[in-house]
Amino acid sequence: MCTKIQRSFLIAHFHYLLPVTVILGIKQIPTKIIPLLILFGVNGLLLSTTLDSAPEVYQLAKNRRVDNRVVELELPVEGKNFSLIWVSEKNKQWGKNLRSRKGTHLYEIRDHPEWKGEAIGIYITKFENVNWKLKIPTLKEELKIFMTPMSITPSTINALGFRTIKGWKWDTILILLLYGSTAFFIALRKKVILSLYFGFILIWVLMDIRNTYDYYHIWKNIDSNTSINYFKEIKVFSDETIQEIGNGSWTVEKLNWPARSILPYHLAEKKFYKHTENPNADIIIRQSGNRLVREKDRQK
Repeated sequence: MCTKIQRSFLIAHFHYLLPVTVILGIKQIPTKIIPLLILFGVNGLLLSTTLDSAPEVYQLAKNRRVDNRVVELELPVEGKNFSLIWVSEKNKQWGKNLRSRKGTHLYEIRDHPEWKGEAIGIYITKFENVNWKLKIPTLKEELKIFMTPMSITPSTINALGFRTIKGWKWDTILILLLYGSTAFFIALRKKVILSLYFGFILIWVLMDIRNTYDYYHIWKNIDSNTSINYFKEIKVFSDETIQEIGNGSWTVEKLNWPARSILPYHLAEKKFYKHTENPNADIIIRQSGNRLVREKDRQK
């Protein structure tokens, strides 16, 4: 039996299983990682990947060849966003945002155009003293990388992201298959339009098989996805707050994303004061860790 969340996911994403267009061959734009601070002369990078604070950055290695290699990391937690950063031979900083998987797994970096040659320095954010290594994956490991289910997060809710085979993007491989299959059917003396149709059906089926695997994995685990369920918790908290405020007013002391962006929309019809303007609003909302806390003004 499906849970309510799983049923909603299936309904919302059913149309993706029957795509009518394919966007192919688009290269991902490299994201430059800008060093923000060098503290007390220590060689290190502090990267601002959130609006709240710059995460810790830890050096993994110096002067390593990275051609055709992936990164194997042993991480302690599942579903935590982090970045892998490196300094290229031209002394430029590059990076790729990743999502952690608990245990020892391979992380694809070869699809980044600047992951080549010798890296002067390789860094990781948020994780200290991790076991890691660079390796050229075997055929079995290549298949494992390709079949690794994509994570669904607030930032990837409408797209599952890039997949690769030996560093080649899956969409690039599909367009090459389209060209090759079209040429094959033309060689069999099929009409050009019919050959294009057969080629399109082929890549359509391959693309849907791979997407369906991702959708099944997401559907199966969506109830335990804390990053998505947190949005539901904010909605429930907002509805309860509306009832408690009544005709009164509310304010916040400090909220982190995404609560600071979502709460004002849900509570837009209620009178709001900045905490600096009126610290004596009827309801004060603050954040304690990952929990939202609602308090009535103690002076009233």
